[in-house]
Amino acid sequence: MLSALTDGRTATSVAADEAKENHVPFINVKLIKDVFDDDQKSEMIQKLTETMVGIEGEAMRQVTWVTVEEVDSGAWGIGGNVLTTQAVKDLQAGGVGS
Repeated sequence: MLSALTDGRTATSVAADEAKENHVPFINVKLIKDVFDDDQKSEMIQKLTETMVGIEGEAMRQVTWVTVEEVDSGAWGIGGNVLTTQAVKDLQAGGVGS
């Protein structure tokens, strides 16, 4: 399934293609690196799965794919502005822009 990739695709793109071919839910979450800890990412996976099961039915639980990808600090931009780990942490703390 997700064996060695020799065609330049990422594991996420392969998973997305496989999910699409099999008509199963595929949820891809992108986050700024080092903002959320492993427990928070696990909670996201569980809650997103529960949301899909609530919409699609219990039978979809075992075939719902959720991936969490982290983007390096400074490698994400919104409105032409670079987003960093610290900027997101400031937002979480009720700082910048709130």
